[in-house]
Amino acid sequence: SVLLVPSCRFLLSGDICGRRPLASSHSSNMRIVGGVDTLPGTWPWIVSIQIPTTTGFRHTCGGSLISPRWVITAAHCFLNKRYLEHWKLVFGAAQLSRPGPDAQERTIKNLVEHQHYRSSTYFNDVALMELSHPINCSDYIQPACLPDMNIEISSLTRCYVSGWGVTDVSKPKVTSDILQEAKVNLIPITTCNSTAWYDKKIHYNNLCAGHEEGGIDTCQGDSGGPLMCREHRSERFWLVGVTSWGAGCARAMRPGIYSSMQHFLKWVKDETPGSFSSRLHAYQLFQRRKKTGGCTFPRAGLLLSDVCNSILAIKWCFF
Repeated sequence: SVLLVPSCRFLLSGDICGRRPLASSHSSNMRIVGGVDTLPGTWPWIVSIQIPTTTGFRHTCGGSLISPRWVITAAHCFLNKRYLEHWKLVFGAAQLSRPGPDAQERTIKNLVEHQHYRSSTYFNDVALMELSHPINCSDYIQPACLPDMNIEISSLTRCYVSGWGVTDVSKPKVTSDILQEAKVNLIPITTCNSTAWYDKKIHYNNLCAGHEEGGIDTCQGDSGGPLMCREHRSERFWLVGVTSWGAGCARAMRPGIYSSMQHFLKWVKDETPGSFSSRLHAYQLFQRRKKTGGCTFPRAGLLLSDVCNSILAIKWCFF
């Protein structure tokens, strides 16, 4: 007999992006620094980007699956592009040393860094990786949803970060073998740009997330991974940010800084032609009319693959 494995495109047509079939409920004290382990399938769009070393592959950054062929991450993860054709992407794993039978691996066919990325200021710190061949979706591997400008990000209150980065700031070169997660708060850019915080260093296309008192944050090895917020009255998560930078890890008034996916949605669509459905406009129209109570357009059957793009934001990669 022949085993047919559904592609991500097939699953997207079923309105499944941004959903977590295997996820358990979250506790309120999750954090990456000093973190809490996740179970397989908790964040099914997250990707481990690994580089070859003399002792094997080593995790360096995170990423997010946004379509069958594309992953989004941070541009600063590629300051050193040596042996890029030998880098490895791991999907569907929670424990990197024992990824399990549901994990899949791909290599990088093509790298697209934002054309206006500035390494000195982390401006436009996003990049896309085209996979060597399309990924097969499962309960453990799902695409993320990218929000358009109609989504009110500031109103979302259940936000999380996740990654395999450093969990103990006293050991800055030791990353986690098991995927960690943390609940964070979105912080207004005006607050983050104030003199006592980041003093006008935050760009208009950034998001700021963490805790004013510190203690919970992304850290080294989390770059490129996702900042994810749950939709109101729904189980869907939006990939609202890609982890970019920060001053240290888990310090008071120094929360994590993320590239805002709303600002980069058009760039993603332009750089991934044919990856997403032409029905995006219909979905946006439905969302706008739903707010005014004048829409009878059925939600069932809409392809979300236009807006459902995933981004794993993770901070401070290392080589």
